[in-house]
Amino acid sequence: IPGIEGGHSLNGDLDQLERYFRGGVRVLTLVWNNHLSWIRSCQPGASPETPAGLSPFGREVVERMNELGMVVDLAHAGERSFYDALEASSRPVLASHSGCMAKNEHPRNLNDDQLRALAQAGGVACMVFCTPFLDAGAQAAERATRDTDAYRALQGDGETGLYLSQSEYLQATVAPLPMERFLDHLLHAIEVCGIDHVGLGSDYDGIQRAPQGLEDASCYPRLMDALLGRGLNEQDVRKVMGSNVERVFREVTSPGTRAATAGLEVQA
Repeated sequence: IPGIEGGHSLNGDLDQLERYFRGGVRVLTLVWNNHLSWIRSCQPGASPETPAGLSPFGREVVERMNELGMVVDLAHAGERSFYDALEASSRPVLASHSGCMAKNEHPRNLNDDQLRALAQAGGVACMVFCTPFLDAGAQAAERATRDTDAYRALQGDGETGLYLSQSEYLQATVAPLPMERFLDHLLHAIEVCGIDHVGLGSDYDGIQRAPQGLEDASCYPRLMDALLGRGLNEQDVRKVMGSNVERVFREVTSPGTRAATAGLEVQA
């Protein structure tokens, strides 16, 4: 499913949103770590001109996504932006890759009130594998490793090659974070949201280290066994592993959206 992370890709132009839709894009993360003129992210450093949440144009973006049949993703959004987007959206949304603030106070995590609001709106909170989001000790250990001469000396073919070299070094060097820490976040989200509103959001293409036993997607059978071991039944596991997110995509991208009835040429 083609998706775009960050509304900066729109360049402030709703027509660009429709062009992306015609090209097959079905999910847009409203903001990344960079604040925009129409939405604030969860990161510090916003200018005085940055809105506290969504600007009127930001609400137009959400409303037009609803009309087209594109999934609104609230990962990276600031707290006010999160609630403004929920209010503006007539369709369920995703938080595609975040953890639980109750388990680790990281700005990229969601607090319990946000989790409940997301569930009440029919959305899904997808739990991320990013170790600094999951555990403060893991974040400190990775920061210390990045400060070493050995890490600074790493090389790679271009920015991507260097990123991969750094990722491999961190995964091999820093003390492993047990999978149980990820399960703690996921099970807390289930307790707060309910089993119908929690999914997976590994962020494999955006993180440099994953918990032990979740290093890549081939580990998913192991994750399913671990979920069963922590008390979920088979139906619950199916929901977490994909069917909850599938429901959101089905509801948002169904043929009943305005785009499907407005004569837009949509790439199959």
